[in-house]
Amino acid sequence: MTWTLYPIAQFKDHASQWDALVQASPGTPFLESAFLQPALAIFGTGEETLCLHRTAGQLDAAAIVQRGPKGMWQTFQPSQLPLGAWISAPGVDLATAGAALVADLPGLTLGLGITQLDPRFHTRPGDTSTLRTQAMKLEKLVMSHQMPLDADPPMG
Repeated sequence: MTWTLYPIAQFKDHASQWDALVQASPGTPFLESAFLQPALAIFGTGEETLCLHRTAGQLDAAAIVQRGPKGMWQTFQPSQLPLGAWISAPGVDLATAGAALVADLPGLTLGLGITQLDPRFHTRPGDTSTLRTQAMKLEKLVMSHQMPLDADPPMG
């Protein structure tokens, strides 16, 4: 599973494909480009990354992520957005897709926080040494890259 990464300035170029994926999961209007583009303009930094995954040429997963502190990335989610900017087609394994994105993000990437997923559309994966979920009203998923979540990060 390989992701293609774009500067967020190119989101408009991919908005129709993004919206088609969103419409496959009815009831998620906050993830439509018509809502996200103004949110990015007002609350974004311009440093966000658009991440698209295709299988056999068909978009089946997409996310907008931003760098966090110390090698972490997280889905774009200002307080005005009730869901994290992650969408995927039915049948896409969230743990596999997230781990592949962690591997494809630039620079030192120790983890990815995929926040506030609607459990109607995403099956909560079980915890592993590199995956931890937190049950809330909506889901939060944290994935680490090749380092158990309880391990101390390397110093240096």
